[in-house]
Amino acid sequence: MESFGKTINPYYNKANGISVGFILYLLLFSKITNVRRKVIYFLYVCNQIPPNLLKYESNKLTKEFLLQIIFQLSEHTKLIKRKDLRELTGMIDKKTFNKYFANHIDESGLSKSRIFTLAETFQILKFWQGDDKWGRMKAYSKGELARRFMNGSYEELELKMFEIINDKEGHYKNHDFIMPVDANKFINELLDNEFVELVEEDFNQDYLSFFFYLYLSSLLINLKNKIV
Repeated sequence: MESFGKTINPYYNKANGISVGFILYLLLFSKITNVRRKVIYFLYVCNQIPPNLLKYESNKLTKEFLLQIIFQLSEHTKLIKRKDLRELTGMIDKKTFNKYFANHIDESGLSKSRIFTLAETFQILKFWQGDDKWGRMKAYSKGELARRFMNGSYEELELKMFEIINDKEGHYKNHDFIMPVDANKFINELLDNEFVELVEEDFNQDYLSFFFYLYLSSLLINLKNKIV
């Protein structure tokens, strides 16, 4: 039986493949706290980042570059169910979820899919969140935004929404919830572009950390199943 010290040793894992012990150590005990550095460290040990790139061209190791490696490693694995997306975004009701997501999912060629890869999930959530910071995953209700920023006035909220997010088709007059991508733009332009970090207890991660931990969780489960 391998010693725990060996299973968490990066050189051993680099030569013999990633172990359950190494993943648990990285998740729970590693002194590396910066997520980007943690991703780079993990992918290097996985032999996905060559030493010359790490040493001489580290500027190329952007969030997008690292994310694409994670997607390549998990490209044949369906991980995220539609019901998971509904719970994550707060769109628990199927009809409500479809109001917001159906067209985008159809245009992405995923209308028949009930379970998605990490790359497919990213494309769906990118539409929901936008390209910038991901600070809150659940939709905002009109009531919440009206109370927080418009003294409870729905009418003033709709006028400002029209002005700021250019809602020419009156999309949000017929919907009770507002997508984070539009809520972020609305709130930050309303407050003179001073970035407001919109967080909640069950989601406060950027997209790289979110998909990295999803990948590690799925890898951990697969490795444990192989051991049993």
